[in-house]
Amino acid sequence: MVKQLRPIQASISHFPLVDRHLPHRLPLRILLAEDTVVNQKVVLLMLEKMGYGADVVTNGLEVLKALQKQPYDIVLMDIHMPEMDGLEATRRICQEWGVGFRPHIIAITANAIRGDRKVYLAAGMDDYISKPVQLQELAEALSKCPPQKSFEFTSIVKQGKVISLELQPSQNILQERQNQTLKSTKIDPKILQSLQNMLRGDPVPFAELIECYLTETSRLMQDISTAIRTQDTQTIWKTAHKLKSSSASIGAITLAQLCKVLEAQGGSNKLENSLELLSQLYQEYEQVKTALEKELVKKVP
Repeated sequence: MVKQLRPIQASISHFPLVDRHLPHRLPLRILLAEDTVVNQKVVLLMLEKMGYGADVVTNGLEVLKALQKQPYDIVLMDIHMPEMDGLEATRRICQEWGVGFRPHIIAITANAIRGDRKVYLAAGMDDYISKPVQLQELAEALSKCPPQKSFEFTSIVKQGKVISLELQPSQNILQERQNQTLKSTKIDPKILQSLQNMLRGDPVPFAELIECYLTETSRLMQDISTAIRTQDTQTIWKTAHKLKSSSASIGAITLAQLCKVLEAQGGSNKLENSLELLSQLYQEYEQVKTALEKELVKKVP
């Protein structure tokens, strides 16, 4: 089911490399296919920053249903999704819609390695960007979309007017004390600062994003723990992949790396030292959780 997910509201900050006139030159109807809530919010925030909006679905079957109801210029397609993954959904789109009638499909993947591009192009995708998604990369990928004259202009509109894209001065880098706190818990300060810059220091949406991540991560950690104890390698692979992706988006790099190890073991059906890895995962998560909760205390009175 297509969702009009409420994006985290943000003011425009200074991103000099992004074409602020892109939505005026290239109006786009965008469908985002992503099953991780944190990643949905981050991508929607970036799209809003550029002046675009998007409908949201969580798997390939929902992509096909959405395209049957209305046309889209672009599908931002996650690769690993439940029920139907991004590759199969792309193949179905190419079968059901002819060239010139189907959307421009951009893969969003946490596994952007050499050789992947051939797989994505073979499935019918037009481009790909890696996770965690970067604003400039996303803008460049959108700018490659061929114009579709038949599709409506769908940039974000408020009170009948397209959001102004006037550039505002960005905030300074994190204070030294804050940097030390984040580094000690292996949270990438640049990624967290980028999110804060896009939110222009507004504590409410920042808190919403962090709380969403913590809530989702707590559930995923429990799912991984249960899967390890029952030797359910498929669930380990899928859940570790999802947690790896959202953790990278929030800047929890070490946690994402641990998830990558579990993901690889689950994918190969070879679990090695899984209980030890699980213990490390929980220890790292507790550090990340503590650091992010401190950030919430700082930002929200």
